[in-house]
Amino acid sequence: PYTHNFIISDENQPKIEVINQTNTSIEVIANGGVKPYRYYFNGVPQNSNILQNPTASSYEIQVQSATGCFGPQKTVYFIKINNAFTPNADGINDVWKIENLDKMQQVSIMVMDRNGTKVFESTNPAKTEWDGRNNGRTLPTSTYWYIVNWFDGVTQKSEQRQGWILLKNR
Repeated sequence: PYTHNFIISDENQPKIEVINQTNTSIEVIANGGVKPYRYYFNGVPQNSNILQNPTASSYEIQVQSATGCFGPQKTVYFIKINNAFTPNADGINDVWKIENLDKMQQVSIMVMDRNGTKVFESTNPAKTEWDGRNNGRTLPTSTYWYIVNWFDGVTQKSEQRQGWILLKNR
């Protein structure tokens, strides 16, 4: 009988090194294996390493090398920050909530009015909703500014986003 010894190796597998997110995209940086790569977001292949306008709340991401080798899969939660809400008790957009922020670590949210006065703050991942009130008082229709920080355990990165929110009463 013929026998042949061989070594199993992952040296030809592309490995996801970095995952970057914005409010409108997910970018994957991979290394290893033979380029060009194909990128799979929830099983859907594409040639670009950037997924534009993600709609799912989470994505299983995998990279395939030109030789057909797949690297290890990573699941990421997409953090989308909406910039308007209407706390008028109609059941639609009554609170400002950052989707999937409850799955992150070391969360901090701060919302300020146009004068820089803090109107909402939370460091509790379970309390990431703002109802448009400050100390029980309904705030007026206006633009407010936010700074959100978190640590993503999957990507092993600290993230920060800042921007504006329109709170519209009536």
